[in-house]
Amino acid sequence: AGALGGADVDAAVNAALAQLPDGTEIARNAAHAVRIAREFAGERAGAFALVPVLEHQIVDHVYSYGIAAAETVPVALALATASRGDITQAVPAAACLSR
Repeated sequence: AGALGGADVDAAVNAALAQLPDGTEIARNAAHAVRIAREFAGERAGAFALVPVLEHQIVDHVYSYGIAAAETVPVALALATASRGDITQAVPAAACLSR
């Protein structure tokens, strides 16, 4: 909602993080993924540089459905952050992930 209202990427992502329940897997994963993404935000490769890190640190390759939201929401927030909201980077990078 923040992004639709004109908020910048960081404000929109922070608003999304604030909505996640404390102490949950989704909140922990999202905070971790966004923290990593902020380190990659200046990378020339943008969101694509983040893909291997997200695959290794966030995506569960063993069990695929029961906890999918605890991975997909953090990945979406991280890619939005790393791409600085550029959909032409975020969507193709998301397609490179196994989830």
